[in-house]
Amino acid sequence: MIVPQSMRDSGHFLRDSCLTESQRCRLAELRTIYIMLRNGMAQFVGSWVSGSGYRLRIKKVRNDRATVDFLDPRGAPVERTYMGRAPSIKMIAHYDDYYENFEVDLWEQGKGFTLHLAHEYDYVLDPEQREVLVPAISRNERDHFLDSFYSLFGPLDHFVRRQARNKKL
Repeated sequence: MIVPQSMRDSGHFLRDSCLTESQRCRLAELRTIYIMLRNGMAQFVGSWVSGSGYRLRIKKVRNDRATVDFLDPRGAPVERTYMGRAPSIKMIAHYDDYYENFEVDLWEQGKGFTLHLAHEYDYVLDPEQREVLVPAISRNERDHFLDSFYSLFGPLDHFVRRQARNKKL
């Protein structure tokens, strides 16, 4: 497919009206291959939003560590009342490449809540089978006082990637 420079510059060459059916299929295939190249920590890094509006922003610090911002539907950090109303920003996350575990300390490591995120490329419970993070929350069994704080984190809907991070290969 030869695309004039003016169309490439304006981004029009990606519109369906300019592509044949076979070209659209090939483009979709290439996008899928690009997405599948992400592995390890890169699967989690980015901006994510749940069906209920809660948001995650995940930034890599090093290969096994990231920072996570957990925001409510208004875009404000959740106030962790069990932690002196500390905002849910720059929370430490640990990634285990061998087990593919991504765990966010919602208090401090080994204490309080932990947010567990599992990455799925085409989640079958999502109506569009999109790339998602599936959340779960756990806590230390002895921390019974935390029972009343589960609602701070909203419903545990899956999180969908907000925008593709397009990098040149």
